[in-house]
Amino acid sequence: IMQTPGYTEAKRFCSKCHELPSGEQHHPAAWASVIHRMEGYLTKVKRKLPTDQERKEILGFFQATSKK
Repeated sequence: IMQTPGYTEAKRFCSKCHELPSGEQHHPAAWASVIHRMEGYLTKVKRKLPTDQERKEILGFFQATSKK
C-alpha cells in the first residue's frame, strides 16, 4: 500500500486528525465526497488543505485501494 501513488499525501493529511483509513471503507465513487467532508473539518480547525494536485493524488490513492 505504501507504494501506491498518493499514499504519502493521504498519510500526511489524514493523519493530522486520525489514522489513515483503509480505502476499503468506501466504494471508489464515494471517496470524493468523503474527502470533501474531511476538508470541511480541516477548514473548521484551521489546518492546511491539500492543493488541487495533492487532492487528486489522495483521491487516486483511496480509489485504487477501495472496494471494487
